Amino acid sequence: MDRILNKFWLVLAILGLPMAACEEDGYLDELPKKIATFVTQYYPGVEVKEYTVTVDTYHVRLAGGPGLTFDKDCNWLAVNGYGEALPQVMLFDNLPPALYEYLQTGSLTSEVLSMERTSRLYTLVLVDTTIYYDIDTGKITQGERPAVD
Repeated sequence: MDRILNKFWLVLAILGLPMAACEEDGYLDELPKKIATFVTQYYPGVEVKEYTVTVDTYHVRLAGGPGLTFDKDCNWLAVNGYGEALPQVMLFDNLPPALYEYLQTGSLTSEVLSMERTSRLYTLVLVDTTIYYDIDTGKITQGERPAVD
């Protein structure tokens, strides 16, 4: 009887390996390539915990925190670290140079908790303030949201 049980557990373990291997990647393989590349570039080794697709957006949640939103063309719209600072290389690669320089000059690159962009405005939430960058004018303001059409 013990021999049969041992074989049963061995077969069960062998059958379970492929399923466990798939789970390690989370849903990364199911995402569009551009989004998967963004995730692996800025959050290497972090599992995609879940994602949802609506008519015009992809919402991706990574294990241990960050949430990302992409438009229908797979361009990032928002990245929320949920209390954790965003990777500095992501800021450098994805923010307008003047905005990144502003952060760098103020030693603020390690304080960015989330970033969001619309067709007119970048919004960065930092530990103690919010910074706005008007795309049309290049104006950077802190604190109060500027009026943009």
